[in-house]
Amino acid sequence: MESTEPKAVDPPIEKQEISKEPQEQQKEDQQKPQEISADPQDTTDSKKDKNKKEMYERFEKTKYIPPDPEREEERKHQKKNPKRKTVMIVGYNGADFCGSQKQSEDGIRTVESDLEKALFEAGMIDYRNYGDLKKIRWTRATRTDKRVHALQNCFSGKLLIDQDKELKDLAEEVNAKLCPEIRIFGFLPGLGGFDAKHAASFREYEYYMPTFMLSSDINIKYTVPEDQPIQDIDPDNPRCIKRVKVNVDSSCLEEMYEYRLPDAKKKILEGLLSKFEGTHKYHNYTKQMKSKDKNSQRYIMQVKVLDYRVYDGIEFARVFLQGQSFLYNQIRKMMGAVFMVMHYGISEKFIENSLKDNQINVPTAPGEGLMLNRVAFDRYNKYQRELKAPILPFEHKKEEMEEFRVGLVKFICSTEKNTNCFTKWLGWMHEARSNFISI
Repeated sequence: MESTEPKAVDPPIEKQEISKEPQEQQKEDQQKPQEISADPQDTTDSKKDKNKKEMYERFEKTKYIPPDPEREEERKHQKKNPKRKTVMIVGYNGADFCGSQKQSEDGIRTVESDLEKALFEAGMIDYRNYGDLKKIRWTRATRTDKRVHALQNCFSGKLLIDQDKELKDLAEEVNAKLCPEIRIFGFLPGLGGFDAKHAASFREYEYYMPTFMLSSDINIKYTVPEDQPIQDIDPDNPRCIKRVKVNVDSSCLEEMYEYRLPDAKKKILEGLLSKFEGTHKYHNYTKQMKSKDKNSQRYIMQVKVLDYRVYDGIEFARVFLQGQSFLYNQIRKMMGAVFMVMHYGISEKFIENSLKDNQINVPTAPGEGLMLNRVAFDRYNKYQRELKAPILPFEHKKEEMEEFRVGLVKFICSTEKNTNCFTKWLGWMHEARSNFISI
């Protein structure tokens, strides 16, 4: 039999503030907006905030913005122009683009994504084909990496061409819808089977190399943040190196920028560059390739220094490269190999051995100094001249192209003082060099 006596009720517990775990408190502290110190002596924090702001602004520039969807209904009722294979010669400043080739991921801004959007806005791509370049049989003469520029790259596709307008007028219409960093110099009619990649005879590049990178006498003062040590991304793959931020001491920059390459070292540089000429295996100068891969062989016609110029107090060697084709990162790794030999004074056989069957780690030089000068179609033009469809230089655009080239060169040579990309690379290389070779 159950008891009928009333149960005792516990007295009410006063609400007490329960102390939070240290991890929870740390999370809340991280979520709170950090107050920026107004102390003028606290320059380090203010500089970090400024760098974060600049990085955010640069990220906003590289975001891809799709065309206005509200105008798609209007385009469905526009006049249908015939499709024509069209070749376009394009120059661009690649600083704010994630390479030239369109990426499968949404939101990544590339040169081709901006071109596609502008062509669509100009009515030269049908709304049903927009978003898939394969539908218009898009081809490219060459791809450029992130932060790499081009004076004359070549693209082609089947575009809707208004027969009542001249091709030069259509080019201006598309340019009006492009950002200032991209410029279409002209449209040309192409044959139905034209492929920009396979029709090209050779490619010409220029690399603007600060000569202080070649000096073994300059000691760079730098610091590596304690929370960002040099380490491998994949411990089982020593070729896979993680880049870290390196803070360069500004006190040594003046000495570096005043450096001028002596004549004796100029001869050494020219000798190193000539080792790349001819047919060699470049499996060490790209990613995920072995010497047995047939695709690793490349024929390089010329590699030489055109001249030495001083821009804003820094001396640059203008390196000219001409080859049938280049692998991904090949030119940047060629320059990285030259930097290693001259800056660290290692044997010139490093380059010779890297072009053989050996597996050697070669560093990738900054892409900021690289520019695609032009793509040549000599072989294609020889057979298509009778059909009146050759890919010839735009004689009437020479002044405009030269103006664009001067602007690109000025931008390239000013990048070092604005971002310290080359000096930071040397500091990073000093920390990571053991992953490439014992020096």
